[in-house]
Amino acid sequence: MSSWSLDHRSALLLILVISIAYGLASFLYYYSTPYYNSYISDEVWYVDAARNLLYLLGLEPRLTEPYTATIFLRPEADTQEFLSILNTSFPEVKVVQTLSKIKAVYVESHSLRDIERLSLLPEIKYIRPGYVYGDAGDIDVYYNLEHPPLAKYFIMYSMYLFGDDPFFWRLPSIILGVLKVFLVGVLILRLTNDPLFGILGSLTVLFDPINVFMDGLAMLEAYVSFFTVLAAVFICLENHGLAGLFTGLASSAKMSGFFISLPGLLLSITRRNLKKSIVYYIFIPLAVFILTNIPIMLLFGYERWWRESIVGALSWHLSTKTKPGEGPPISTPWDWFLGANPFYVTINPDTPIRGNIIIYIGTIILSILFLVLIIAYREEIVKKYTYVIYMMTIAYGTWFGYVIIWFAGNHSEYSFYMAQISPLLDALFVLLLYVFYKEYAKITRLVQDLVLEQKSIKDSF
Repeated sequence: MSSWSLDHRSALLLILVISIAYGLASFLYYYSTPYYNSYISDEVWYVDAARNLLYLLGLEPRLTEPYTATIFLRPEADTQEFLSILNTSFPEVKVVQTLSKIKAVYVESHSLRDIERLSLLPEIKYIRPGYVYGDAGDIDVYYNLEHPPLAKYFIMYSMYLFGDDPFFWRLPSIILGVLKVFLVGVLILRLTNDPLFGILGSLTVLFDPINVFMDGLAMLEAYVSFFTVLAAVFICLENHGLAGLFTGLASSAKMSGFFISLPGLLLSITRRNLKKSIVYYIFIPLAVFILTNIPIMLLFGYERWWRESIVGALSWHLSTKTKPGEGPPISTPWDWFLGANPFYVTINPDTPIRGNIIIYIGTIILSILFLVLIIAYREEIVKKYTYVIYMMTIAYGTWFGYVIIWFAGNHSEYSFYMAQISPLLDALFVLLLYVFYKEYAKITRLVQDLVLEQKSIKDSF
């Protein structure tokens, strides 16, 4: 066995260990907070929408003892009278919570039959076995149609297979986070052929808190981030067909997934004709987006899907939802690099969603120096480090999509949106470190020349 093979196998093993540690960190952080067994931040909207879609398909979450259910009452029913009936006629059914913004009661029993018998009462609209719904008006008919459905498919089938429990809502996000860290490490190992930098790539994602925090939640960011990274991997490997496929999956989780089409299209055009590039980064992503939306069209009809999931969604994404000071802290896309005005997903303990500022600022500085290096040694550097130019274009190009929608009118962007871009910046940071490690002599000579030039100019005066 050659030492080269051993080094790479050892690197892959360490990358895998780091990836698993990342998943544990995502899980254990929230597990250690009092919020673990409840909805955290915007989870309430995505989880309840996923549960509603599951019931709309005629399915329900896997049930485990003790059995729980949210009982939705008819509009004309009196909640207090219903609670009295429960206490007198169904003493084995325990009332856990009464919702205030919608007529609903959350109950628990050790016998599923006891809960099922409640459906005979005329006051009941329907019974939804599983975890308690969020306390919001019309939450039982909320489907989150302003966002694409892919992430909700993951959540609903996790409920169906394993159960309606916060751990199972978040399990797909955690798994995709583990895979994402592994992908970043393997990509850098493949591009640099250096085991140390492959390992460093995975470590950089691990030490970027925005990745760890968002991949531990049942929100959309884990999904759009994972598929964006997959698209970036195949852009760097110049497999633009697969890059287009994963761009489509990223956009099927959240419309901002389309943002990576911008740099993908640009990079593809430099290598192949315009028609092929348009197929890869416009037609393939749109086809995948439509395919993933077919179940929604079948459930709600094409007209409602178009009105709410396309026209309404575009209007939603391009408009300001809350004015500064009237909702969560708003941050501009350029604030994200500095961690300014972060969104808090939990309070006490505080969980501000901001990334590793040292990595982001370091990436910007190294990017500028890399451009200087290209100017000085253009043909040599471009030929040797094309993949670095690709990753620069991907990272900043995807981020630029958020700049576009900011100027298009959406002035209520939040810091957690950076979760889509943060692993790209982390990967770019390591790749730039690799360039400066390999080209140290050229950089030293370039700096010396600049110093001598400055000295000569000064002496001339």
